[in-house]
Amino acid sequence: MFYIKKIFRKKYNLYIIIILSLFSLLFIYLFKYIFVVQKYIEDNIYNQLKNRDIIYYPLDDKIDLNKINSIELIYNDFNNPLFMSNELGLFTTYALFKDYMPKLSTGGYPQNYNEIILPKYIKKNDESILDLSSYINQEIGFIINDKVEVKFKIIGLYENNLNDSMNCYLNIKFIDKITDKLSDNFDAKRIIVDKQKNTKEVLRILNEHGNAYLYDSGGQREISMYNSIFRMVLICIILNFMFSFIVLFILFFLQIHIEKREFYIKFILGYNNKQLSYNLIEYLFICLFSILISVIVAILINSIYPYLKISNNILLKQMFNKNGLGICITTTIGIFLLLLIIIKICSLIYFRVKYYYKYN
Repeated sequence: MFYIKKIFRKKYNLYIIIILSLFSLLFIYLFKYIFVVQKYIEDNIYNQLKNRDIIYYPLDDKIDLNKINSIELIYNDFNNPLFMSNELGLFTTYALFKDYMPKLSTGGYPQNYNEIILPKYIKKNDESILDLSSYINQEIGFIINDKVEVKFKIIGLYENNLNDSMNCYLNIKFIDKITDKLSDNFDAKRIIVDKQKNTKEVLRILNEHGNAYLYDSGGQREISMYNSIFRMVLICIILNFMFSFIVLFILFFLQIHIEKREFYIKFILGYNNKQLSYNLIEYLFICLFSILISVIVAILINSIYPYLKISNNILLKQMFNKNGLGICITTTIGIFLLLLIIIKICSLIYFRVKYYYKYN
């Protein structure tokens, strides 16, 4: 209680608390980006299928693809086949993992090779609109590329815009069972890597035995942009740390200047350099008050943001929600404890140079 009263008796301490509160709040949101937003980016942007899909042209058979770590799926390359139904119309086919298929309005995602999902509404040749809800779980005959007739079970429907092209979606794990029915033969292999961060190593291994590259390199520019943002956040953390240290260091010398008479008296009375070094309890209370203020402000911002409807950007929603706030606050407290330890070391060095070597 004595130290709390002592803090608020000094007007400059209030300014220091306000400044450190701003630095602390900035730390919380910088760490929020590192721990929450960056993880979301890696899981949902970096790991998009296009950033893990490799096309491979083998030049020898010295490598067993199934023994390469991090490979999730291997299949023969193919052209997206056209599915034609006399009853429903013409569909462009996409073979994907269920995580990359459209959000369903009803039904489920295909789990077997003869299951398919279609748009909920289709426009027929006579311009009439057909609702496929009544076809759910029914088998419909399709002709693939005007060659092979296959029956598929409509397992799910997704919401669609009638102006969009009609697409159907299959489980990519069973694409070979469909392409084997066609006469199209491709020498290339398509390889899906489990995580984007592992694609570089898989490409290195594959290029030792053939030619391999990403099937769609369009996502690399986006990854490069987010990598640059991540590096900028790290730089901001370092700069924020430096500025916080400078503020505490200025406070230390300001305290020395104001209380220099007290230090001289203590020196004359025989205090050693450790006893002469500035007591960190006052610093500790200043930092705790600063962090407390920043935590309250952060909680208020995260509570109010959903009601502001400023932006629908998913990354901003990740930044200003309550997920991961605890670890960000804990890390910020750790940063300020580290700063206090550094200040303590600096004070010991200062008093050893200022008093001990000067008078001994």
